[in-house]
Amino acid sequence: MFKRLLVLGLLVLLPVFALAQGPTGGTIGAGGASGISGGISCVGCKGDLQFVPDATVTNASSTVTTSGGDIAFTSSDSTKACFATSSGGPASAHIAGKLSMVQGTFTFTSAHAGTCTVANANASGAANNYFIWATDDTAALTTWWTTINPSGALCKTGLLPATPVFTTTNFGSAAAPVCKTAITGPNNEGISVQGFGQLDSIIVIGPNFDPVTQCTGAGTGNICFFAGVGISLSNFGMWGGERGDCPSTYNGKGLLIINGDTHIFNFTAAGWCAGTTNTSVGIATTGSAGSAAQQSGIIIDGWGNTCLSIGASFIPIVNSWFGDCNQGGVTIGANVVFNSTGNTFGDVGVNRPMVAVAGAGGVFQSTNDTCFDSSAVNMVGVQVSANAIANINNFYCDVSVATTSYAIWVNGGTANLNMVRVKGGSGTGNDVIVDTSGIVNVGLGNKFLQGAGHFTVTAGAGTVIADGHSLVGACTGVATAASTLGLYGTGPNETLTTCTSAAIGTGEVIPQARTLQNLVVTTSAAGTNASSGLVTVLVNGAASTIVCTVGTGTSCADNTHQVALAAGDLVSFRFTSQAADTLAGVKAFVMWN
Repeated sequence: MFKRLLVLGLLVLLPVFALAQGPTGGTIGAGGASGISGGISCVGCKGDLQFVPDATVTNASSTVTTSGGDIAFTSSDSTKACFATSSGGPASAHIAGKLSMVQGTFTFTSAHAGTCTVANANASGAANNYFIWATDDTAALTTWWTTINPSGALCKTGLLPATPVFTTTNFGSAAAPVCKTAITGPNNEGISVQGFGQLDSIIVIGPNFDPVTQCTGAGTGNICFFAGVGISLSNFGMWGGERGDCPSTYNGKGLLIINGDTHIFNFTAAGWCAGTTNTSVGIATTGSAGSAAQQSGIIIDGWGNTCLSIGASFIPIVNSWFGDCNQGGVTIGANVVFNSTGNTFGDVGVNRPMVAVAGAGGVFQSTNDTCFDSSAVNMVGVQVSANAIANINNFYCDVSVATTSYAIWVNGGTANLNMVRVKGGSGTGNDVIVDTSGIVNVGLGNKFLQGAGHFTVTAGAGTVIADGHSLVGACTGVATAASTLGLYGTGPNETLTTCTSAAIGTGEVIPQARTLQNLVVTTSAAGTNASSGLVTVLVNGAASTIVCTVGTGTSCADNTHQVALAAGDLVSFRFTSQAADTLAGVKAFVMWN
């Protein structure tokens, strides 16, 4: 797991397409445009994109300069398209990237200086910009797409070059395909697009891309690329040049889509529209995606304001990565199921969830997944909202870099936890927090790593079920005034079900060494004063540190204290009432891990 986290951590910290370099910067990828038998290459594509990660641009100037260690400009670069983003270099998050020099035409001045036509709007003397220059391959890509998408004929396999191509349009890929498959025959599915690797074959989108005219695909009319049914995408990537600050014209746009019969395999998309200035979605899904094949090997890293939005009936995704999107990693809509296996969820924006089970009836079916943060920004690992469900199994989540982050937040829905290891923030953060009518079913084998005070149940609002490793005691009716009383269900000697029993239950036997925690008490009627209903957890008949007082409310909780238990210990409850008390219907719960 450490190796996997290390690799994925590098993907978060280093923009994923800045990895294949000689001098500082370079040409992404290294290869030719042939080698896969039976496919159609983009013959006219130049695939000559180059970049540096540390260029300096100056406010109100079109001049760009680079350091002596960077890849050099040449006179042949003149007339190429160019732009810059102030992402701060390879170690910066995708969310923070801004367009610092709008797309223009490059003019060579020297090996480390040139102009890009249009003056930028960045701060004076700003350094550490990505500067990108390339031949515009839009026309060649449009011709290539028409070739692999022949009207009324069989769909073809399209091969991208093993070097990056640059475009300012979707080259026709947002429209429903007009070719057909040999199997089913309809004129709307079957195109396959392949490359020579996620960091070699890359489609780079320039700032002149217009979402208003280009993002019109699929049934919702808002998809930017590859919107047809039955499309297969494999072994290539897409990059927005670290532009996180896409304008509001991207609001509601889906940069890609998982549609019916879509298959995405070994695919990376990064560095486009991940910031706070738009509401785009990196990958959208539709209802027809319920017939989609299993998606695998996907990296969505700062691609869209929300990385993945699931609106289809059922989506299986395995061994993939989603993170660095401001609004959240994955959002699960109403009455849909996200079957997630072996996936990793990374950093998101402030107070946002890595996985949001947001829609009523939505289900997060998680097995062997991981989530972790790498920046001191408060965030949530998994958030389960009203009437949604999360079935979380063999799950590891560490969001402890920020002190107030929550690993699992059950905010009105239901979470079933089995074999989870989670760690929230060390301050007011939580491994697990349950509130707003949320329900957590705590199975066996869980480990809450931050420890005491970080599994929080909001009394009267949240519910914890821990069958087989919890004790529940209850009584009915008004409590006997000015008394110390026991609760039914806490030992064989406790035979009265009413709140009048002076007998204190002998307790339930603990079979093995455990940690006692999370006292939650509710009542059907409030007490007469602030001291009414002092409930104490007893261990072997003696008071423990786990206590709470109902007072004039109808609930209380102790989420702070923990007590170590040994095999054979007895756990029980007692509570006290005041003179002329009105306290009634007392119910107490405590669990052990």
